Amino acid sequence: MEMKIGLLGPISPPYDYTVRIIKRIEEYGYDSAWWPDHWMGWTPDSIWTQDIFEVSAVLPNPHIFYDVFSVIGFASALTSKIQLGTSVTEAVRRHPAELAQTSLTLHHLSKGRFILGLGTGEGENIIPYGLEWKNPVGRLKEAIILIRLFWSGKKFDYDGKFWKIKDAVMGLPSYEGKYPPIWVGAHREKMLKLVGELCDGWIPVPTTPEDYAEGFKVIRDAAKKAGRNPDEIVGSAYIPTIADEDHDECHRIFNSTAGKSYTVLAPPEMYKRFGYEHPLGFYAFKDYIPTKYGREEILQAIRRVPDELGEHYYLHGNSEDIIKKLEEYGKAGLQHAVIWNLTPLFDYKKTRSSFEVIRKVAEYFKK
Repeated sequence: MEMKIGLLGPISPPYDYTVRIIKRIEEYGYDSAWWPDHWMGWTPDSIWTQDIFEVSAVLPNPHIFYDVFSVIGFASALTSKIQLGTSVTEAVRRHPAELAQTSLTLHHLSKGRFILGLGTGEGENIIPYGLEWKNPVGRLKEAIILIRLFWSGKKFDYDGKFWKIKDAVMGLPSYEGKYPPIWVGAHREKMLKLVGELCDGWIPVPTTPEDYAEGFKVIRDAAKKAGRNPDEIVGSAYIPTIADEDHDECHRIFNSTAGKSYTVLAPPEMYKRFGYEHPLGFYAFKDYIPTKYGREEILQAIRRVPDELGEHYYLHGNSEDIIKKLEEYGKAGLQHAVIWNLTPLFDYKKTRSSFEVIRKVAEYFKK
């Protein structure tokens, strides 16, 4: 089974570490590197303490992020083969004209290797910063339409709900006749249909291979209805992963307080499927603002996360375990897996060993 394997790129200083990791991703044979576009991280400051997150001894806070486009531009100069993408950005903090120009610039600098990953946005990066966040799906759809209009190089007008464009133009040409593919992180029906109608790829945070297959069917049906070839839509996924040669160690890691603090990000539907209520009562990827939560308040929520959820939410285990699960996703349509290795965040001592496991996975799919 053919499958591309990508990793997250370095998201924070120091400089030497950034250079080393970017080069290593390519040297080790991975297919891609990805950067989330964040101002705020997913961990409340109130629990960013060494008794829960050992890595806090090295990083002073959980909100240290490079500007996503700057670091990808830097990475394009250090590499020559791997694809480089955002996982993901949005059109709330960034105007469609900016997204069009910046992404096409990176496509030129990387010689056609850039992927524009888009989503509707996350509350933590929008609400605390005084930005308005309404009708996010409609806003994203307009943004994609406008990005492609800007790429056309022609002057145009656009009378939309979110943007009023008059006599606008962007003259930057394509790179060798091609523009950056647009991949969208979609999870629910309206967004899935948007992918099928307008986008080049799908990059969700999946829950199970079965759900992935169902979501891809919605996308493919929408593509056919829009007169598009559904086979041209790339099936990708951004997968939370815990890796260790000892499978039981993975269970210990994702059932730690640190591990469960990220299981909170699983959708309410997943909790409900196994007979539980979501500890926060809402879809955390959308509405969770970590800086609002005091230590005891968030710890109480974490204690309500059942052990069973980690088993299903995280891709986990040794290289053989992970390969087997990815092959299940492959049968469901997955072509390009982006491994979000959370092992070092939850158990800093496992940094090297976890990446060794993931490297074996990448080597398997290369062969």
